[in-house]
Parts: sequence; structure tokens; C-alpha cells
Amino acid sequence: MHYATRAVVLVFNSAFRSWSVGTYISQDALGLSGLKGCLIFWYPCYAYGYFYWKIYSMNCLLKLNLNTMEFFTVDLPPDHNERRIIVVEAGEGRLGMFSHNNHDTFLNYYTSIQNEGQRAIEWQMKNIIPLPELNDPYIVGAPQGYIFVLGDPKVEDAVHTTCFSLDIRTSKIERVSQVSFSYFCGYPYLGFPPSMSPRRI
Repeated sequence: MHYATRAVVLVFNSAFRSWSVGTYISQDALGLSGLKGCLIFWYPCYAYGYFYWKIYSMNCLLKLNLNTMEFFTVDLPPDHNERRIIVVEAGEGRLGMFSHNNHDTFLNYYTSIQNEGQRAIEWQMKNIIPLPELNDPYIVGAPQGYIFVLGDPKVEDAVHTTCFSLDIRTSKIERVSQVSFSYFCGYPYLGFPPSMSPRRI
């Protein structure tokens, strides 16, 4: 979670069924003292034991090491202030990053040139992936090797949102489902606990 000028990590203790503050960091400590207004983050991504958040209207990510509970900032390629970012595991310890701007009909895919650093990650463009014909496509991250693309079909009086999956290894896009609402935006949830999973014999 975050307050106006700091990011806070809350940890849930399942034994005591209570929350506590794991760590926090201020805007100034992140080197973001020049940021006007409060810290705003996009939906988090997880890769190799780290959480990543795109900082709204800035050309960087906030990175949290889950082992040490330390925060860092990671620079992005130029002109990523307003782009939506999804960080994924690209294999061999490298990060992958999907980048999308509002109204674009494609995704840019980058990989990290070197293995995990802290701030000194360099990005290399690897692929440009065409998207299905959708109005204002929206990308959301998911574990297990996929991201999802949501948007309304480019037809007159569209009344539903279509969801596509994108395989991060092959860049193959497949239609998953439709939702009977226009401009619907949701987030996938995978890995249900046993009590919520379908029963098997």
C-alpha cells in the first residue's frame, strides 16, 4: 500500500492472524523528491523474488526485494512515463518487460541485457507484438507464463469486452472469453487455495 509520500509493506502473520508493517520507504529516500503530488503505482508484477510497480508519470519502476525487504528504483527506457508496464520472468535470470501506451495497436517487448542488478538494469528491445483490433486495449499481468489483453471490439455499438491471453514465450495470442460489459477492466487471479479449487477424484 502507499501513503501520499511513502510506500509501505504490510505482512500478514497467519499464525497470529494479524498484520504488521514489514518495511516502508519515503519518496525522498527513493530519490523522487522532485515528484509533484503523491506516489501512485500501477498493479504489481512479480519476478525472481521481487515485486515491481510502475510509478505513475515517471520513467522508473519501484522494486522490492522480498528476502531483505529493501526498496530500489529501476530506470526504464526513454519515454516510458505514461506507458503501462508488465515485468515477467524471461528465463536464465533475465527480466522481460511488456510495454504499452494508450491507443497503441501493438506491444513492445524488452529483455534485460544483464542478470539481475538493482538500479543498473539495461533494457533491449526484442519484439513488437501486434494486438487484436480492440478499442483502447488494456494489458494486465498474470503468473504462469501469460499476460492478458482486454478491450472492446472495434465494431459499432459494442456491448462486451473481449479477453485474450498472450504466451510470453511464444508471443501467441488466443481469445479466452467475453464479458457482457463494455470497457470492463479486471485482474486475473490464478492459484486458488485448496478450499476454492474444483474437487478431483
